[in-house]
Amino acid sequence: MSYNCFFISLCGLFVYNKKVINLLYEQKEPDILNDSQSLQSICFVTTEVASGEKKQPDNLTIHYVAETADFLTDCLALLEKENKQYISFISEQMKVEDLLGKIATYSPDIVCLNKLSNGSLYTNPECLNNELSGSTFSKNLLKRVAQEMKQEAFELIRFNYYSYHLAGTIVHLDVPKNHSQTILELINTVSNLLEVKDNHYRKEWTILFYVNKFLMLSLESLPEVFQDADESYQINYLEQLTTLLKKLPDDVFFEMDALDYLVKNILNDAFEVISYEAYPTCLTLVEVLSNRAAPNKFTSPEWERIQKCASKGSIRPLASQKTPTILTPIKKKFVSYFSRKVVFTIAKWLPVAKNNVMLVSNKISNLDATFMPIYQTIKEQHPEKNVRAYMKMKPEDNHAMYYLTYFWNLGRAKYVFLDDYYYQLYSIRMRKEAEVIQLWHAAGAFKRFGHSSLGFKDSISLDFETRAHQNYTTSIISASDLKPIYAEAFHMDETKIEAFGLPRLWKLFDQDYKEFRKDYFQKMYPLLKGKKVITYAPTFRGNSEERKEFHLELDLRKMKAELGNEYLVVIKLHPLVSIETQIPEDLADFVLDFSGIEMNDVLITTDILITDYSSVIYDFSILNRPILFYAYDLDAYALERNFYQDYLEFVPGPVVATTDEAIQLIKSNRIVTDKLLDFAEKAFEYHDGNAAKRIIKHVMED
Repeated sequence: MSYNCFFISLCGLFVYNKKVINLLYEQKEPDILNDSQSLQSICFVTTEVASGEKKQPDNLTIHYVAETADFLTDCLALLEKENKQYISFISEQMKVEDLLGKIATYSPDIVCLNKLSNGSLYTNPECLNNELSGSTFSKNLLKRVAQEMKQEAFELIRFNYYSYHLAGTIVHLDVPKNHSQTILELINTVSNLLEVKDNHYRKEWTILFYVNKFLMLSLESLPEVFQDADESYQINYLEQLTTLLKKLPDDVFFEMDALDYLVKNILNDAFEVISYEAYPTCLTLVEVLSNRAAPNKFTSPEWERIQKCASKGSIRPLASQKTPTILTPIKKKFVSYFSRKVVFTIAKWLPVAKNNVMLVSNKISNLDATFMPIYQTIKEQHPEKNVRAYMKMKPEDNHAMYYLTYFWNLGRAKYVFLDDYYYQLYSIRMRKEAEVIQLWHAAGAFKRFGHSSLGFKDSISLDFETRAHQNYTTSIISASDLKPIYAEAFHMDETKIEAFGLPRLWKLFDQDYKEFRKDYFQKMYPLLKGKKVITYAPTFRGNSEERKEFHLELDLRKMKAELGNEYLVVIKLHPLVSIETQIPEDLADFVLDFSGIEMNDVLITTDILITDYSSVIYDFSILNRPILFYAYDLDAYALERNFYQDYLEFVPGPVVATTDEAIQLIKSNRIVTDKLLDFAEKAFEYHDGNAAKRIIKHVMED
């Protein structure tokens, strides 16, 4: 085995080992290297010289350590013998003085050369494409790694999809980068990764992390590089970048932040540095971006220019940019009113655009677990369809063309998918040929909503509910038994309600995804390791102002005292609760706030769910795990929203009103009830992750 491969393998084992992340968190030695500039704390080693030889350049002793199965043990023995605290793996080409300077300044656990032109992606992505050569480890860290590894062979058996935690303990040395060369290497490595037999979610997450990290490093200095480079270099770079993007799986492509940076900072803001001779190559890149990007991207002016270039077959829209003017509040009202009353009406007069599809939401900024399966199914089964997505407006969207284009497309669309209340439809009537499909974000029917909630404290008015739901042509629900409830809530005929299941629940039926996500959380959050997870997910209370006053009634300190040895608590607040959770310092080792994480991802790692009146109970019942109902304000909430059935009889788990009751039930392991399996069976018509396929087949069967 070559020395390069050996170094890469050793680094791979160090990074990928399941337990290493804990070691990094526990490492606390900020003052060890105060005297490092005089070399008193560092033992320099290499495997690149003949056995037994030593080199002594400028008062520096370099020890040879043979490549054996006991390599780490030998390194530790050397540290003890030489009475050193850090060990540094070096090569003859290293500038040791640069390494020492960085160590003395930052006292990191690891120091790596940022040498992008060599090595493999099977290394720490924070020192992308590096070998172990050039890295420095503290003795205690190395000792613990050796103990965890025991006698494992030097093989790369795991992907490092949690390694960005290392960022805080790594210091980079600046080394010039050759962009085209490294992209070519990245293409080869991605190709190899795609061939590896592994959980494909883990594999794609790894590719996403590495490629995104690489492109951000590469693109940051690209304008300066292009300014100094000739047209052949630019053409070569753009060709390599296009090849890379073509190779990426869709799920990787959709999630890459680096693409937004590429489109905005390079293709738009720095377009002038691209030479005329490179325009055809740039157009090919633009066409790939236009064809593969998620549809919600194209509401921004920068991405819209990309789409225009692709449709016109010309790079000119990038060369002649015009920045839209942000509307004042008064102009916004006028433009919005004009677009709704005039542009939308004119669009309705024209023939329906049978291939036009719109995905709309005011709650999310990107396609989520509901809309992404719908989009991907349409793309796969109906590639002729033109899908546009209008998600939650961003401040930069507040310009005239956004409103004009939106209402024009809405007036022409054949299909409109939404998953919640959507105020843009309240004051208009869709054309008769349009299909408006309500995917509704909640499973089952727990607390009252829509017309069914009228007369209770949280309801608004009959006129509001009528306008809110007047345009639906199809509503998607989880089970046929719920049709009467949804027919009443949306004031629509039962024949227009279909029990195809909810698209977003695919995660809970996908064993590979659940394995990946649970492992991912344990790597990202070392506190989870070895603990059972209690997730507290209360629903919101009151109106938008009252939600700001929401506070946790659960006594977390008491739970820590009673359950802390075996359990850990995760807080998952409802998206409509606008306050931030502040975890007290004394609870930081017992409570994690997952409010910003998608609910079903949280449920996958949850062992016991504590909730109150949330429809999350339907989702969690799929996993057949215990649910405890902490209903401390049941009487008050019944007046606010009420339920479709008697709460105490309906819920599939014990109901408590105090933290003490909850603790005792958890400690006694008496939460599981006989209702759970029957509850899940009744709540879902289908027990699979194919809801999106059924929906699209039904809606677009013509």
